[in-house]
Amino acid sequence: MDESRSWYQLHWLTWLIIGLVILALIDRQVAEQVLYGVGGLGNYSERSIFGWPLVHLDLWETGLQFPDSRNPGPGPPFPPREFYYDWLGWQLIGNGLVCTFLLGATAFVCEAWVRSQRRAQFGLRHLMAATAVLSVLMALVTFEWEGTYRDLGDDFQMTWSIISWSDIGRPIRWPFLFAFACAIYTLGWLVFRTSSGLFAVMSDLAKAKETEVMED
Repeated sequence: MDESRSWYQLHWLTWLIIGLVILALIDRQVAEQVLYGVGGLGNYSERSIFGWPLVHLDLWETGLQFPDSRNPGPGPPFPPREFYYDWLGWQLIGNGLVCTFLLGATAFVCEAWVRSQRRAQFGLRHLMAATAVLSVLMALVTFEWEGTYRDLGDDFQMTWSIISWSDIGRPIRWPFLFAFACAIYTLGWLVFRTSSGLFAVMSDLAKAKETEVMED
């Protein structure tokens, strides 16, 4: 590890990757997911949701399907529309915390690699870690569940997933997938270091107790 820098002094490459991850997260958060759209007799109603991984904005849009010829003014008459918003505060805070953790995990993994003296080497341990992370990512992509929304007297079904195939198909969201992979690696690293520390403490306690018994 490069000890010449403090832990908060990030390299330019790390900042570049963090910037790309921020853009990808913004694109993921503002992506519209249409729950339903119904129309009839010239009117329409559409409900959309925004947010990842939690829904932090519920949007209803209503209006006319055709232009209103009674609308004065220059240019073509546009159909009148009305919007109703419902912000979900706790879900928005939760999404912010998740995004903050993804950014922190990305910075941790990138800095650990940049500061490593053997960053050009790819051994068996790295291969096993990469395989485990990719396996978890693919499992999340294939894991889907359905949610039911009831509105306007009808039930509407929607499929949910933490990571969708559309995330893989859009290059702008590839940094988001990279950040998610960094988060999986960071969580695994934390579990490993915590379990190793607990095992070391338990071993020391067992040895100390054995020493006391032998002295008695």
